[in-house]
Amino acid sequence: MTNKAVFIVGAGKAGVGLALALTDVPATLITLSTNKSKIGPLVCHPLERLKDRTSVARVVILAVPDKALVETLTRLIDEGYINSSDVVGHLSGAMPSSIFATQDLAGYFSAHPLHAFAPVSQALPMPAGTAVMIEGTASKDAVAIFLAAKAKTAIIDPANKPLCHAAAVAASNLPAALLLTSAKALSDAGVPHAELVALKLANSLLVNWERSPNINSLTGPMARGDLATIKSNLAALEGNPSLQTAYKVLTKLLAAELEQEGILDAKTAGLLEDILS
Repeated sequence: MTNKAVFIVGAGKAGVGLALALTDVPATLITLSTNKSKIGPLVCHPLERLKDRTSVARVVILAVPDKALVETLTRLIDEGYINSSDVVGHLSGAMPSSIFATQDLAGYFSAHPLHAFAPVSQALPMPAGTAVMIEGTASKDAVAIFLAAKAKTAIIDPANKPLCHAAAVAASNLPAALLLTSAKALSDAGVPHAELVALKLANSLLVNWERSPNINSLTGPMARGDLATIKSNLAALEGNPSLQTAYKVLTKLLAAELEQEGILDAKTAGLLEDILS
């Protein structure tokens, strides 16, 4: 763990999740908030605590929305909460650490946890083993903090942050659209508790994938090269153009992966392309 005192400004999903992951770490850790006093076992302190300079060496992590990062740091400096002896970091996946470069600081970093944090009302610690992508002039401080939270840290080139963030959104946010749309189709087909059924179907894939993270974990018509069933699926989705479009796009992506792995032969892949066009 870093020998600096650690302050987290912001009691949203990411700030609370990180703070909870660090509750057993022997370091000064304060979650600062202007509108909350306690979240589960986590005590939230007013922002005035940040003016306590008892600890000379400090790391301040701004866990606020991306659009508020620069404005928040500027305000905290102008109002005497942060000064040139402090290291300041943020948790944004989309923004580089260099957004803080114009300020007079001891160092700065960005640390992007690749994790979908729970709502604050159901706050949970950031899970052990979470991948955290780090960059900036004070990367060593960030690495020490996140290792103490039992995360898996790696250094990322700032130029690659947008790609990393887009991929993370595709993996952790966009599946929700597929689940919701699929659940509506299941309901239309008369399946009871359709949203729960869709969730369990998705979870079964994830469980299989976690046990064996490769394309061979897949089941269904694509894995079998069952073109007749794929045709039937597309016909059944004529009344649901959004899901039919998603089905076609995702099937093309999956087919490319299956062909590359030698699971789908070139002839079948060509016939599938005709079906999907």
